[in-house]
Amino acid sequence: MQLRDAFIKLAKESSKSDSVNELFHYTNSEGLLGIIKNGEFWATHHKFHTDETEIKYGIELLKSKMLEYSENETDKTKKEVIRDFCKRAHVVSNYAQHILDYYTVSFSSDNASKLLWKEYGDKGKGYTLSYNIDDFDVQSTGLDIEKFSNYDIKSILIKICYEEEQEKIIRAFYELIKSDIAEETNADLMDKYCKWYYSLPVSFKNPFYEFENEWRILYKTSQLSKDKISFRSKKDENIPIPYIKIEVIPIIKITVGYNNDFEKSRKSLALMFKQNNMIPPPIEHSVIHKVT
Repeated sequence: MQLRDAFIKLAKESSKSDSVNELFHYTNSEGLLGIIKNGEFWATHHKFHTDETEIKYGIELLKSKMLEYSENETDKTKKEVIRDFCKRAHVVSNYAQHILDYYTVSFSSDNASKLLWKEYGDKGKGYTLSYNIDDFDVQSTGLDIEKFSNYDIKSILIKICYEEEQEKIIRAFYELIKSDIAEETNADLMDKYCKWYYSLPVSFKNPFYEFENEWRILYKTSQLSKDKISFRSKKDENIPIPYIKIEVIPIIKITVGYNNDFEKSRKSLALMFKQNNMIPPPIEHSVIHKVT
């Protein structure tokens, strides 16, 4: 029980940060207009992200690391039980990927990343919208693995974990499996840990993307009514992208991109907020020097 409680705590603490108070959403002018005028975010289905292998990456990493750790087990019985669990959990996870629906909105804790501006902020011609982390309307900050895997909570705000944190979490999960399942064969416990196995990767991402310092709001549902799901087109792709509309929270600051005309943007934003009967937040220019 102590190992289980410690793991639940680790999974949650690793996917949040008490030192982060503000999160930033990079967008272009079209996204900015939609958020301000319509008062909504578009949460995109996880299978249509820029990195389509996100969840699969985490599940494959979990399997390979668990099997790698098991190679050092001297107790052959424990070793086989752990490896059997991995095989079963992996099969369940692959099936779960086809039936689970995750819709996400991404943010970053970094407001001055030239790579993020280039990738998500219209090459420095876009904007970042700043939000107070305590204002997000979610049921949990950090991955509450027990409640999330059981659908007791369906909306979470999580900090994405990269290489070092991933290894720490997987190692702790391995030790938990080794202690609980290898010592006592229990069908209910096995079922619980299989759910944890395919829920953990929602906070994992390939270390290649560590520069994003990503946080995301994740909405988990397989029973969303059809009228709640919309579709949009995506530039350079001929595939309708499924998304759901999420009510926005107050913007506490807008940063104009370094390749954008700050004075024109500031005046335009002031008019836009006035037209929508809203008080404009502080508007500032990116600290990154303009690219010529």
